[in-house]
Amino acid sequence: MDTFMLGASRDQVRKRAGDGGIVLAHATAVRIVGAWTLAPAPRDPVRHVDAAHAQARGHLARLTVHDPAREVTSVMTEELFTRLTDPRPAPLTAPVSVGRYTYTPRKSLRR
Repeated sequence: MDTFMLGASRDQVRKRAGDGGIVLAHATAVRIVGAWTLAPAPRDPVRHVDAAHAQARGHLARLTVHDPAREVTSVMTEELFTRLTDPRPAPLTAPVSVGRYTYTPRKSLRR
């Protein structure tokens, strides 16, 4: 990719940041969901659960040091969830809003 195309891409991202970050929020969330989806996992369900637990354990242990009333924004938004789960999604357009899911550290531990 040449320097001109990278510059044009950067300019488009900066222009979109002016809409309140909706497009950037969706782009970031799609990349995170993609990374989750592409992470290798064992085929055996028991090993899969064990591997996921081992990976999450360190993160979960650190949640206890945070203020229990602090809300944490999830990367998943209502619109992104609909796009990922709807068998017949609407044509791709710029999102008009970002309905966010939020969690407190204790809620994350309970789930």
